Amino acid sequence: MSSIDESADEVIFPLENSEPVFRGLRASWYVEGEIDPVAFIRRPSPKDEKGLSVDMRCEMEHIYSSFSCKAIAGLITEAVVAIEQLNIEPDEPQHANITGLPYREDDEKLAEDLASALTDLCYVAWEKPKKIS
Repeated sequence: MSSIDESADEVIFPLENSEPVFRGLRASWYVEGEIDPVAFIRRPSPKDEKGLSVDMRCEMEHIYSSFSCKAIAGLITEAVVAIEQLNIEPDEPQHANITGLPYREDDEKLAEDLASALTDLCYVAWEKPKKIS
């Protein structure tokens, strides 16, 4: 099954269970090799209306060159959708949203619990090289 982006006439195929999705990590979200669960909290409304933004089917360079990040977290689709209420919905050929995450202001405990669960599932797919002094 695929969806069609009417504006660009592009067919967007659903993710396979084994496919990874990626989230760029700001410096404050990745400190001393540890990923802060806040990286998986939706920004206050009206931002992140479609869900939590992730990249897919792209090179790491695409992510870190378009988003100033210190590292990139990877998540396997099957692990994300195994969490009750979460799904990954592609909306562009190289972009998707993790849906089902509440805004923190709507349900702080659930938002933080799900963010922690996603943090436990993720891995570091890319890390900005350290400067040699």
